[in-house]
Amino acid sequence: MVEAQNSVCDDHHPIPYSGLTATARQEILYPEHSSPSPGTPKHCHLNLPTLCLANRRRTFTASTPNTYAGRESFLRAIPLYVLHCFRVSHSVQSASRRIWIADVPFPFRGTDVPAIIRFSMPITPEDRARQNIDKLLDAGGWKLQDRRAANITAGRGVAVREFPMKKGHGEADYLLFADGAAIGAIEAKREGTALTEVEIQTAKYSEGVPDAVPAPRRPLPFLYQSTGVETRFTSLLEPDARSRPVFAFHRPETLAQWLEDELKRPGSALRAKLRHMPPVIEEGLRPAQVRAIRNLEVSLAQQRPRALIQMASGGGKTYTACNTSYRLIKYAGARRILFLVDRSNLGRQTLKEFQAFITPEENRPFTELYNVQHMQFNKLDDVSKVCITTIQRLYSMLKGEEQLDPALEEESAFTMAALQAQPAAVEYNPRLPIETFDFIITDECHRSIYNLWRQVLEYFDAFLIGLTATPSKQTLGFFNQNLVMEYNHEQAVADRVNVDFDLYRIRTLISEHGSTINAGFQIDKRDRQTRKVRW
Repeated sequence: MVEAQNSVCDDHHPIPYSGLTATARQEILYPEHSSPSPGTPKHCHLNLPTLCLANRRRTFTASTPNTYAGRESFLRAIPLYVLHCFRVSHSVQSASRRIWIADVPFPFRGTDVPAIIRFSMPITPEDRARQNIDKLLDAGGWKLQDRRAANITAGRGVAVREFPMKKGHGEADYLLFADGAAIGAIEAKREGTALTEVEIQTAKYSEGVPDAVPAPRRPLPFLYQSTGVETRFTSLLEPDARSRPVFAFHRPETLAQWLEDELKRPGSALRAKLRHMPPVIEEGLRPAQVRAIRNLEVSLAQQRPRALIQMASGGGKTYTACNTSYRLIKYAGARRILFLVDRSNLGRQTLKEFQAFITPEENRPFTELYNVQHMQFNKLDDVSKVCITTIQRLYSMLKGEEQLDPALEEESAFTMAALQAQPAAVEYNPRLPIETFDFIITDECHRSIYNLWRQVLEYFDAFLIGLTATPSKQTLGFFNQNLVMEYNHEQAVADRVNVDFDLYRIRTLISEHGSTINAGFQIDKRDRQTRKVRW
């Protein structure tokens, strides 16, 4: 029992089929007796099929599997038998093995002798993947259940492991239920598997749901492929459905709402509406702004996840973003848009832009129609349609911090990145699920946001729209070279949007000829990155 003592205790767990093989070895340890029966062995080695059948007063030897017909079916029945006949006291897990310990009545010379069964199995890469998937599902609000003891109404969302589908459609690693009805499936693969290659397999599950299983839509609309480290999502509610990477699993209430909306109003999915945006109202917009909005909407209709708009300073980027936000909320049904700025003072300027923006159809201020939140605290307003914040505060919220020092938002994310040695580590936060935002607009954020801070942006299942005056190679790379608009300073001057400038060089005696420091004086030198002073 040394191996068990050095392990970390896990939750009570029935013996799973996935962890058993015909050659699995068990160790029967009899408790110490004051007067043990003569000839009682201190321990013996038996395989699980032998032990299970011995309890039924039958014998079977795994080394001769051909003597028992339907051996595979028998192994699949073991978990149900163990669940009823074994009392699993606990299971323990080390870095490489999982050990189950259970009290069993073991027949010896016609008498059921109290015994303890302990058997261990190596933790395979597939096991690790499922453990990680279980954690993500649990964090996302899904109740995990084994199929033999499943209660699909146990919660708003239930994930049933190893659910058998129709003949010829295999067995879904996880079948997802929302409000007691099947809505999706998950295909689990070992870490390192190319998930795009198994998308067809999950489509097979979506079409093979047994007729007796309640499902409001067939094929099932929501499909995931996951290794526990990497996850991809396919929604069959979207036109030309194809998988996309996601940080974690969506919450059950989100999937249920998407499905309910689609059943009531076919074509209500966000990506479906993006294909049917009305013409841009050009009144009040400059030609470059109209072109930027049109090109962006073409990119979104093509389901390109990232797009970059390059417009010269003073060219009207923020006004273009306000108009785009209005159209995405009104016509595409966007639930919430995140407007990300570099510093808090830029956030205040952006809020003023939204307050001054007059919608082209209603002829009313944007903020009279939709709630705009400039975040001063680490709490998201449930009714806000546009949220304005910095990357610093967003990261603080993902970490679960109650508040962020306001002074940190007055510094540029570029300056903070220079002080940060490693990229920002991000973990799933149930208080801020991945579907919180439909669109993220980054306004004049320095290139560091696409380097050390990019994990914060990629956490959300959202379209990314970048606004910049001077894109760098890193920025272009982050947006997959999808530059939907290019409007430089020269063009802005030609359109009389900006005023040209002349360069004047001011010469001084010291700048031209230099100077000297008299001996005996001490001067300090401040490092530009760390701000540390040395003498």
